[in-house]
Amino acid sequence: IDERGTSTGSQRIGELQTGFAYRPADSNVWNALGMLGYKRNQDSTLPFGQQLDQRAWILLTQVDVQPSDRWNVSARFAAKHTDDAANGINSSGWTGLLGGRVTRDFGEHWDAGVQGFTSWGFGTRRDAAGAELGYLFRRNLWLSLGYNVVGFDDPDLAGGAYTQDGFYLRLRFKFGADLFEKAGAMPVPRTDQSNAAAGIWNGASTGTDNHAP
Repeated sequence: IDERGTSTGSQRIGELQTGFAYRPADSNVWNALGMLGYKRNQDSTLPFGQQLDQRAWILLTQVDVQPSDRWNVSARFAAKHTDDAANGINSSGWTGLLGGRVTRDFGEHWDAGVQGFTSWGFGTRRDAAGAELGYLFRRNLWLSLGYNVVGFDDPDLAGGAYTQDGFYLRLRFKFGADLFEKAGAMPVPRTDQSNAAAGIWNGASTGTDNHAP
């Protein structure tokens, strides 16, 4: 979006993404995801002191491992470089995120998991930690209730993981191997990898989160 020539200023909002996904063809034990993104957010229509002029490069990586039918382990590393030139003040810096989630299935309809993340940058460090209980109420569709005892807000790096403190609801849809087989693709080994490849980029993932306020 590029709006120019107004009497009060201009606005520019843009976003580009490219990425990759890898899963070994002879097994379904692990998979890897990566994404590189660019964001531009400029708004000089706001009062001085509140104006925006930011550019950011974002790198996201995630590895999902299923060591057994009931266990899933997910690890994420993300980094962001931001240039800010708003209100006549120039600054730049890096922020990073490292963390993951461990989930165990209990029977056919329930799972439970714990997660932990740490974020750093601009001289600060923030942590998020919590637990989650999920229920399979329709085929491939999970509803989860979670609670983080500590948390922070960084949707660019956290992606589909909810890292704010407090209670939240999460709706997950699992794209199973049979979905691709029905479309005529090559059959792949089946496992119940409900957390695989979900939520590497906020708003562009295989899972959808609905968070409680």
